[in-house]
Amino acid sequence: MALSGTSFVREAAVFKEIGAITGEDVGRRVRIMGFVVDVHNELIVLSDDTGRIMVSVEAPPKLQAFVRVFGTVALSGEGQPLIRADFVQDIAALDKQLYKRAIRLFKT
Repeated sequence: MALSGTSFVREAAVFKEIGAITGEDVGRRVRIMGFVVDVHNELIVLSDDTGRIMVSVEAPPKLQAFVRVFGTVALSGEGQPLIRADFVQDIAALDKQLYKRAIRLFKT
């Protein structure tokens, strides 16, 4: 079924360090990167150098996987920010040291 004359544009996912995500980001699409440090069924805990955050996923990656998550910020039942993942991408092959250097360059 074709939708003539209709377009769908999704808001870009803004890169955020985990520690920078707050309740003010609720409803915002973000992309984050980190290591899976805990798995609870369809909830994982993702960690980077700045903090940890719960991520709601359909199919959890393995413990210690290095992943990039695209999703929307929401609040947990305890009022803490969490991410409702649109998708999770395994990025184990990423050169982490080179990536960190590039991020430092962009911040200056």
